[in-house]
Amino acid sequence: MEVFDGIRNGVLADRSQFFKDLSVPFYGANRSAARVSQGVMDSFWLQGMQAGFKAAFDCIKAFSETDFTEDLKKIDVPTLILHGDDDQIVPIGAAALLSSKLVKGATLKVYPGFRTACARLIRS
Repeated sequence: MEVFDGIRNGVLADRSQFFKDLSVPFYGANRSAARVSQGVMDSFWLQGMQAGFKAAFDCIKAFSETDFTEDLKKIDVPTLILHGDDDQIVPIGAAALLSSKLVKGATLKVYPGFRTACARLIRS
């Protein structure tokens, strides 16, 4: 919970700077081989700033405290789970590896070296 308290404090103290700073690990711009444009990171910041303050703050509770275990166990359709193994925001062990075990018959595709599944999809 300490990590999420830090996120809450960052949003409360200076939401604008928080989203600017978060864009760096979100896109892996702090990695030596990263090719992330300032425009992409500025777009991330803009999306964060367009959210209402209360919504931005309340979503931290929602994504840090909601347990989807039982929902994932109920999925019974073919499911593809994509994840980069260098995701600094949502570590693969806490997300895709666990989800792929909970969803019956899920296929897990791990992208070595990618920061997020969405970063991989954007590049395609």
